[in-house]
Amino acid sequence: MLHFDGQLVHCNEKTLTISELFETYNALGDEPLAQQNDLFRQVLDAALDQYRELSETARLHYDFWRNLMPQHIETRTFSYTTKVTHTYQWELSITPEGLLYKDLSDAYSPYRKVEKVQGFSDFWFYGPVLPMPELETRKWAQAILRNTFRQVGGAAYNAPFPLLDYPRLDNPRHWSFGNYKASDFVNMRDYGVDYGSENFHDGPVFLGFISYEQCLTRPAFARDQLGEEPWSTVVEFLRPGSALLTPNPVAEGTTTAPLSATERQEQSNVLWNEHRDEKAVVLLLELLQEDDPEHYWRNYVFNTLFDMRESRKARAWMVRCLEGDNEVYFNKAVEVLHMWGMTGEYEFAEPELIRSLRWSARQAGDSNFVAARQSAIQLLNRR
Repeated sequence: MLHFDGQLVHCNEKTLTISELFETYNALGDEPLAQQNDLFRQVLDAALDQYRELSETARLHYDFWRNLMPQHIETRTFSYTTKVTHTYQWELSITPEGLLYKDLSDAYSPYRKVEKVQGFSDFWFYGPVLPMPELETRKWAQAILRNTFRQVGGAAYNAPFPLLDYPRLDNPRHWSFGNYKASDFVNMRDYGVDYGSENFHDGPVFLGFISYEQCLTRPAFARDQLGEEPWSTVVEFLRPGSALLTPNPVAEGTTTAPLSATERQEQSNVLWNEHRDEKAVVLLLELLQEDDPEHYWRNYVFNTLFDMRESRKARAWMVRCLEGDNEVYFNKAVEVLHMWGMTGEYEFAEPELIRSLRWSARQAGDSNFVAARQSAIQLLNRR
């Protein structure tokens, strides 16, 4: 039974603070998804009162639930397969209550056609909990949720789990720990990692699964389940440029085609979300050079910068926009600074600063504008 008393969340025999609710994966356990969704909505006003005390993770989850409108989701079902020695059938349904994975071939469940559910925010931030091998399926699932957000942009809107294009493994890795009587094992598959236990008398007694996305987004959990060496190998496997990856080969003596805008977009997301690599910002800003009649790329770039305030290159770009002669870039940069102020760097949210950073004031040579811009640039350059 779920209950929120205005301060604490009560879930069966455990009690959670608002921060713990937002920071904990699957915090409400096996409670029905509809009830979980109602509870997340109930705590939003109280969470806003505590906003300054919340961690960055908790703020992202708050922003997600404040903006998500799941009632706009029309149920959609995807069918797909995974293959080891046999071909296994799966169904994924995205509904107004959450995600339902149906293991039609009993790949990871002992009972026929068992369903496993996953809440919206757990999927959005951490990735699939069971196999979802096709990149297009994961893209569609993200897009279905993104299209229900109350507004385009914002911290949570730009922080979904990374979209990974699973490459083929030339030499799939396997680990075994124990002896012939009882042992644990870990297997890297083309679609994720499975792990389990077996013994001499009963054979396999347990089989679990961790998606490649959750190896990155829930590292402590994945390390605990898989062990340090397998987890480290998986992370290295997912690192761009890893020797374990085997993308489409290029014949010796030929050159590769330049990355398309979409490829740079995806690579930028992976580099930033997984590694906080500054090259992600370089790739992102290159998108501003694309042919952009509907301003899609321009809006995408500045909305994505909402989540990059710790990047030195992103901050340097903000300085260039504030000092430059492009009115649109200037106004977009002010929007980014305001968002950074709402998500942790509170000096940027000072009302007087935002009011003074107006293009019309710049054109008029307003002394308040000059002082505000100098103050903003000093704040940007302090990191």
